[in-house]
Amino acid sequence: MAGKGRKAKVAEAKAAVPAGAEAGREGWLPVAGFGLVVLPVAASVIGLLSMQPPAPLVAVPEVVAAPEESPLPLHYVDLPDPLTVAVAPDKPRAEMSLALVVRGELEDLVPLKDRVMVKADVVYAAMLQQAQDLVVEGAEGAALHSELPLRLRDAINRTIGTPDWPEPVVEVLITSLVMQR
Repeated sequence: MAGKGRKAKVAEAKAAVPAGAEAGREGWLPVAGFGLVVLPVAASVIGLLSMQPPAPLVAVPEVVAAPEESPLPLHYVDLPDPLTVAVAPDKPRAEMSLALVVRGELEDLVPLKDRVMVKADVVYAAMLQQAQDLVVEGAEGAALHSELPLRLRDAINRTIGTPDWPEPVVEVLITSLVMQR
């Protein structure tokens, strides 16, 4: 008997089990396998659905009434030449393209264009001075984008504004910015 092979032992074990018991065990296995897979998933889904939703991560901003907008249309004007700032050989150099936002009717903008053309060098010098001051202070990309437009707008308005129209430029946009070291 010691020399019996493995196949013979398996055949003996099968013969020892009654025929009805083996058929019942085969029908039970798929149900148990299905239950082992589906029950944890169903419990997880039920647990997730019964939980309270998490609080929002950001505070909901309060609704603030918008200031009254002027009925005059906005006009966007690209400046033809980039503003280049180089204050010293060892300091960063910045070159930026700018656009101006002007509010008004086109017929009101014609005299403004004439004033700008007459004072173009003064306007450019005022803009350059503001940009140089900011670069000398050590401002780089993010600071230039946040601070320079306000300074440029104020410098331009001081140069071309009139008592009747003190702030013709509503906003200055930096449309491209290149910083070099």
